[in-house]
Amino acid sequence: MVEKVKAGQSIQFKATEWNQIAEATNYVNTTRARGGGPIETSRNWKVNGSDIILGVNNTGAVIEQFDAVIVGDATPDPTNSEWHQKLAVDLTIPTGDGCESVAIAQEGFGIGEFGRIMVSGVSPARVDLQDSLDDIATTQNASATLKSRGSTQSGNVGGRGCELLYSDGATWGVVRIGQFPSCHATQYLGTLDGAIASDDDPLEATVDGLVALNGKATTASSVTAANHFAWDGEDDAKAMIVWDDAGDRWVLIQVAC
Repeated sequence: MVEKVKAGQSIQFKATEWNQIAEATNYVNTTRARGGGPIETSRNWKVNGSDIILGVNNTGAVIEQFDAVIVGDATPDPTNSEWHQKLAVDLTIPTGDGCESVAIAQEGFGIGEFGRIMVSGVSPARVDLQDSLDDIATTQNASATLKSRGSTQSGNVGGRGCELLYSDGATWGVVRIGQFPSCHATQYLGTLDGAIASDDDPLEATVDGLVALNGKATTASSVTAANHFAWDGEDDAKAMIVWDDAGDRWVLIQVAC
């Protein structure tokens, strides 16, 4: 630590002390030149176990606090020997394809500006709640608001997303950021509720008597599944359905003859 001196007192510096003064002066001058911002373009911050980094707003719109954004490529300056300390990631608008690396903005910032985003941890977020039993929240196309999924009550079961810890039932929620699977089952055994034929229009089947095979069972008494393979089946015939995440639907994959 550099000791303070009194007015009129002679001063002698060690090289290490002078270097500390020089570094502090450079830091202040650089900060002022940047308009008060931090000298680093980016660093990792640990806040209560959460990972917060800097992102560059390339969404084409102002990012509001607690918006959902998509983390893209890192944007280092390869000519800077300290690029690993000055790293930011490219931020874009969600497309809702289910494979995106989602982050939650921790502050608002304009187009082309740097801002803090949380890539791991627990954060408030805007959530469009579909059902009170939903337990994950995923991105939506061209939206800064997440959409809840997970419960067969809302018809959305498959996929991975932020773990939905709390929702106010309207606009806001608390999420654990990452790609978590829903606890609800995506495979069921059951029986046909009514006969089906390969020439039905639409090709659908209602399945009841549901027995979950790989997760938490639905509270719904039955679900409607696409008869993709054009099965024929009698009323009460044994059936198996699975969740088609890409098609966002249930699919009937087997019927007892």
